[in-house]
Amino acid sequence: MHSAYYPSSEAAFAGWQDGVGETASAGTVLAPATDRSLLASLLPADTGFMRPGGENAEQFAEYHRSKRLAEVVLPVVPATEGRPDTDLTSATAAVEFTAWLRGRVSDDSAQSEVLDAYAEELADSWNLSRIGAVFATCSPHRVALCVLHVRNYYVEDFAEQLVALLPDWVRWLSTGGAITPELADRCLPYAHGRPHPQLGHDDSDVSWQARVIE
Repeated sequence: MHSAYYPSSEAAFAGWQDGVGETASAGTVLAPATDRSLLASLLPADTGFMRPGGENAEQFAEYHRSKRLAEVVLPVVPATEGRPDTDLTSATAAVEFTAWLRGRVSDDSAQSEVLDAYAEELADSWNLSRIGAVFATCSPHRVALCVLHVRNYYVEDFAEQLVALLPDWVRWLSTGGAITPELADRCLPYAHGRPHPQLGHDDSDVSWQARVIE
């Protein structure tokens, strides 16, 4: 939690469970990392020259603590076999999502290519981290950030078409097993455009340094 220091792994895990709440932490257990490549992707790495952009002293300290932690942890985590090629990609997600959506609504062939284009762009905007193992995960913060990114990146009419697909996108993600329907329900208000209280209200004033616990 916020790169703080704890007397034990158990204490850190309990702090995380308390921070994210019962719904998000249900069924989680403390266990050794078994996927070194995924761990390396998730831990903060040296990004080279970092341009200051509104960070305060506490945030700078946290950035360097987190980076130092990654430098200490990774060398002692055993190497593992390569990940199985089962993670979603933008391309496969777009195909699977459109197939799922067409199974729920009547398919207008005249709109088929349009839907394909929207789905491809939404899928590409969804996983900006490019970490395949987390493609199918979802949270209120991630959904709200996706809305802000889409509205900031695309022209207005096209952006609103992508945002209009987000509620169905969240429901589709919940069918894959990575998130439960209960967690998906927590995301839906933000998929419909509710501003996230820690991110700001529009794409012109996004709080990139916000601390979000989910």
